[in-house]
Amino acid sequence: MKNLLLILIVLATSSALSAQSLPKVNKPDLQSTVEDASSQAGLSEDQIKEALMKDEDLQTETINFLKKNPDTKNAMAKLAMGGMGASLGSSTGGLMKSILGDQNLAAAAISFVQSNPKLLSQAMKVLGM
Repeated sequence: MKNLLLILIVLATSSALSAQSLPKVNKPDLQSTVEDASSQAGLSEDQIKEALMKDEDLQTETINFLKKNPDTKNAMAKLAMGGMGASLGSSTGGLMKSILGDQNLAAAAISFVQSNPKLLSQAMKVLGM
C-alpha cells in the first residue's frame, strides 16, 4: 500500500512539473484574428446591407450601437428628429433603410457588423452562406 501511494505521489509530482503553460493572447493579435475572419467570410458591403435589411435582430443590434457610439450619436439623433425619422415610426426596417441611405452611418453600420464575428456569422446565415 505504501508503494502504491509513493508511486502515485511521484507520478503526480512529475506531471505537475512537466505541465506546460498556455500561451498568452495579446489584444492586437485577437483584433487581427477578427479582421482575418471577416475578410475570410468574404461578405461585401452590399451583402451586409442586404442582411441588415432582412434580419430584425441584426437591425436592432446595429441601431443600438449607432445610438450609443459617440461618433454616430448626433447623426442618429438628427435622423430621428428630421422628416425621415418622423415618418418612420418605430419600424426598425424603415430606420435601417434611412441609415443605409446615409453614407457615414452606412459605413459605421457595415464596419460594426464586419468587426463583430457573432453578427458577421448571423449575416452569413441570413444570406444562406
